[in-house]
Amino acid sequence: MNKKILAIWAHPYMDIKPGNTEKQADRMFENFAESGITNYIPFVADDGKAWYKTEILETIDDYLSVILANAKKYNIAVHPILGFGKIAALAQQWTYRATIPEGEEVPFSVGRSLCASWQ
Repeated sequence: MNKKILAIWAHPYMDIKPGNTEKQADRMFENFAESGITNYIPFVADDGKAWYKTEILETIDDYLSVILANAKKYNIAVHPILGFGKIAALAQQWTYRATIPEGEEVPFSVGRSLCASWQ
């Protein structure tokens, strides 16, 4: 039997507002489960800031713990993403750089970091 996989890519810091994060996340994951979503792919670090507990970057909030608890409750797999743009800048060089074919137009961010939303 083939299991259908349906994933959603998101920026939880845009979807979950500060204050009452657990209730907001619970409602969000309940909606995901009702919609048949099986995988959640959240950006948990970007622009040199983190939405999980870490000593390496400035932690804005620990959304990842709330996300993981709710995902488990609704049986949704979580695959966190770290944005490398400004994080890599901490080392004075970009960690990853996309190879851009000559003459091809690409989004600005691709020239400085990887993004699965671009091919």
